[in-house]
Amino acid sequence: MDKPVMLVVTDESERVLGLVTAADLMGERPINVTQRERIVHVWVQVQHVMTSIAAAAPLDMRDVEHAHVRDVVRALSDAGRQHLLVVEADDASGRY
Repeated sequence: MDKPVMLVVTDESERVLGLVTAADLMGERPINVTQRERIVHVWVQVQHVMTSIAAAAPLDMRDVEHAHVRDVVRALSDAGRQHLLVVEADDASGRY
């Protein structure tokens, strides 16, 4: 079985806060945090290196369901990403 390359970060109430990848954890982001925040590596937290939900610019499932492949490819290209977050809102609460 393949290992996950992206994880969804949630709070205690399961509200989505962001995304974190293996590259985020093992790449340059932790080093940049230690330098910027002037902290040692062991104090770097997921919140420091994850991509926030706002920065991830999630797409609404209702839009994606009816999109053409070219639309999704364009969204990926415009975002400069290999992955896009697609969410479905709970109509009652408005939460994802």
